[in-house]
Amino acid sequence: MRIPMIDARTLARRTVRVPGDFTGVRNVLVIAFERSHLIVYPSWRAALARTLSEQHKSGCYALLLAGEKSGWRRRMIELGVRMETPDWHAIEHTAIAYVDPTRWCGEAGFALPDLPLVVVTDATGNVHATAEGDPGPIASSRLAAAFRV
Repeated sequence: MRIPMIDARTLARRTVRVPGDFTGVRNVLVIAFERSHLIVYPSWRAALARTLSEQHKSGCYALLLAGEKSGWRRRMIELGVRMETPDWHAIEHTAIAYVDPTRWCGEAGFALPDLPLVVVTDATGNVHATAEGDPGPIASSRLAAAFRV
């Protein structure tokens, strides 16, 4: 599996091209195509922050993928995610891309997820680990293990 190149915008409103602009050796991608998926994002972010060392956190880049929505829905998603993002560093390193779910998953080699999907990837887009659903100790530690290079 490989993450296809897409344009995204950080919560600080900077345009980035991912995975090419990812800042870390390993990066987090949250696939959240439904509103219920987005609700789980703060839990995943908190779970990963607890399991990763400061060294790894500083290099992480989180990307949220959301299904294509109208302009006002996009603004609501961005506002909600920004309100849930704890500090400026995280705001600068969190981006949202709006994609067609079926097409993007086909290009990436994923089945369209029924639950939120968290992926650890490198700057070239290679997938190193995945976890689906709500964060749990086993999933969080497996994702954290993927950060050890």
